[in-house]
Amino acid sequence: LPSGNFTIQTQTILSTPYESVFALPTIFLTNLSKHFPNIQFSMSNISLLNYFARFAHLENLFTFHVSQNTISIFYYKGNQLLFFNSFPFISDEDILYHLMNVMNSLQLNLERELIYFSGEIALYSSRMQLLEKYCKFLKPLERSNKLNYASSVEKIPSHYFIQHYANCL
Repeated sequence: LPSGNFTIQTQTILSTPYESVFALPTIFLTNLSKHFPNIQFSMSNISLLNYFARFAHLENLFTFHVSQNTISIFYYKGNQLLFFNSFPFISDEDILYHLMNVMNSLQLNLERELIYFSGEIALYSSRMQLLEKYCKFLKPLERSNKLNYASSVEKIPSHYFIQHYANCL
């Protein structure tokens, strides 16, 4: 799009002194605002960062979120975000590689660290079996119970759409 056709937006990143800055096409923003007057935009990973910051009261929180072809890894210690990054992946082995590489860089022990996960990971899948071979303490991150869910949503594993629930809170 030509210069000047974007609207700059910001989003606060909790537990840090930083804000995320992103640009939306102005025509997109204008047209959606006509139909949805109170619409707000946020970046999925920033929503996840802010959602996870609510758990930062824990001594530490290591979690990862898997979307269609990206793994995002988050680490909080002492109420502070110490690590966040996203990595593209093709195979389940790539997910394991990125997870192990980040944990090694942070000097976290795969056999001792409680690792929360969310996103597109079926509990009894080959992906999960691979992760369980190397990570002893894997736990799905549960969706908030502060929202009323339709019965069709209740049937979906609660760790699947954390990024969407995070936007609702």
